[in-house]
Amino acid sequence: MAASNAELELRIERNTNDIAAIYELLDENKQLITEGLLDVDRRFDQVDQRFDKVDQRLDRMQSTLDRIDARG
Repeated sequence: MAASNAELELRIERNTNDIAAIYELLDENKQLITEGLLDVDRRFDQVDQRFDKVDQRLDRMQSTLDRIDARG
């Protein structure tokens, strides 16, 4: 049994609406993922800065220990 023109048009309209809704969901998820990655990136930058400070402190401590060792 073949579908009538009205049924086909209704099916096409529903499919078109479904496709549009899927694209909206994808856009929303893309935005959420992008925002989440930006938050992670900022956090990594903060951690990297802390490691840089620790590295500087260790370098100063090593310099101090080298001077002490050179005296003895």
